[in-house]
Amino acid sequence: MINWAIGRELITKSPFFHKTRNPTGIRLLRGENKRRRRIYPEQEKALLDACEVLKSAAHDHVGTVMKGRIGAAIDLGLRRGEMLKVRNRDIDWRERPDPVLTIRWGNAKSRKERQVPLTSARVVRFLKSRRLVGGAEGYPFGSPTGEYIQNFRKAWETLLKEADITDPDRSLDGDLHWHDLRHECGSRYADRGMDGRHIQMLLGHSDLKTTERYLNSDTKRLAEAMKRVHGGGA
Repeated sequence: MINWAIGRELITKSPFFHKTRNPTGIRLLRGENKRRRRIYPEQEKALLDACEVLKSAAHDHVGTVMKGRIGAAIDLGLRRGEMLKVRNRDIDWRERPDPVLTIRWGNAKSRKERQVPLTSARVVRFLKSRRLVGGAEGYPFGSPTGEYIQNFRKAWETLLKEADITDPDRSLDGDLHWHDLRHECGSRYADRGMDGRHIQMLLGHSDLKTTERYLNSDTKRLAEAMKRVHGGGA
C-alpha cells in the first residue's frame, strides 16, 4: 500500500526505514533503482594491472585467478556464484568452432542449464592454463590450487584498493560492485548490436525484461548511432 501511495504521489516516502540502510525512508519503485555503472577501458585496465600485485605470496597468489574471474564476468556475463561452481569437466574442448562451457542447472540461479560458447580469447587462455589444476573435478575459478571457495570478497576489496577505485582509508569510493561486471557484459554486447534475446541466452535470464534492466546504454555510442541515422549531420 505504501508503494501504491508513492506511485500516485500521495506521499513522498515510506514511514518504514532503517537508520543505516534506508535513513531517508524513501523506497524506490521498481525500475528506479537500476544501476547505470559502466566500466570503461581505462578502469578495466586498472583492475587487470592490479591483479599483478595480487600474484604475490602476501596475497595468497590470487592475482591470476582474479584476472580470469574478471575476464569471465565481463566477456561471458557469468554470475559470481555459478562461476565459482564451474568445474573443469564442465568445459567441452572438443566442440567446434569454439569450446563450450556448460552451466549446470543446479548451479544456475534460473535453475536452467545453459551453454556458453567460449569465444573470448583471454578466457580460453585462462581456462586452458587451469585444465590440470585439480583435475576434471577442479574448480578453475576457485582457489589457486583448484579448490571450491564460496566467495572472494577480500580479494575483490584489495583489488579495488590497488586499482585506486575504492579505498575506505583514503575516503575513496568508486562505487564499483562485482555484479557491475556482469551488467557491463550485457551492455557491451548491446552496444555492438547483439540481439536482446541472444544477450538473454548468454546471461541466463528467464525473462527478457530482466535482461533489459541490465543494458546500460553508453551515451557516447547512443550519440554515434543517432548521428548514423541522421547521416552524420547536426
